[in-house]
Amino acid sequence: MTQPLLSVNNLTHLYAPGKGFSDVSFDLWPGEVLGIVGESGSGKTTLLKSISSRLTPQSGDILYQNRSLYGMSEADRRRLLRTEWGVVHQHPMDGLRRQVSAGGNIGERLMATGARHYGEIRATAKRWLEEVEIPASRIDDLPTTFSGGMQQRLQIARNLVTHPKLVFMDEPTGGLDVSVQAKLLDLLRGLVVGTGSGSGDCHPRFGRGAPVSRPSAGDEARSGGGKWINRPRARRSASSVYPVAGVVGIAELIFCFAGWRFL
Repeated sequence: MTQPLLSVNNLTHLYAPGKGFSDVSFDLWPGEVLGIVGESGSGKTTLLKSISSRLTPQSGDILYQNRSLYGMSEADRRRLLRTEWGVVHQHPMDGLRRQVSAGGNIGERLMATGARHYGEIRATAKRWLEEVEIPASRIDDLPTTFSGGMQQRLQIARNLVTHPKLVFMDEPTGGLDVSVQAKLLDLLRGLVVGTGSGSGDCHPRFGRGAPVSRPSAGDEARSGGGKWINRPRARRSASSVYPVAGVVGIAELIFCFAGWRFL
């Protein structure tokens, strides 16, 4: 692909003086993982909401596959979130339907992409429960009966079942026990390897010697708090094919494809 998967141009959203983000620009290319890092209250979540169409920015534009995101209808943006995009929330129950079974949570995403055969939907849901190390026997249980780690794994299965082109992650291992975090990171790495993608661990506490691209001098973007942050050039691999084209994550990056960088 000769054009970015996602282009963010001069994006600004300030919800109070010095709170939010200002004049942010970057490109996300196929096969890339971009990490948004910063101190608490620096506008990371606000930025992630804006670039994933859940919060209209005050100014600037976002292009997804060369289409203006906020030039689309609201219905088209909702369709993207149901089909081509995935959003993994820091608090898993924010991304799950509480009164819908585990299998139903996964099946809803499949139905949004046109699946209608009940038996096939249920079989796929069982397979994905097993992929994320949840016993298939729990398929009819409500997410509220699961532990925090299981809820997060269910949320990941719900998002990845449709093979989204772009995944947004908001500190998906935050609040979990360290041992659960490690298992979740290993799980995601294994899922990427299993689909034929290059993989690596992008969390500094759980490094496995994967190839990484460290931040270096490059263009600069300014956060709402006035802190200047580097936006380095990223490494890309034109010869690789990735079932998930790109990932944008806050603070705790879970897995890498061709390369990764910090914003």
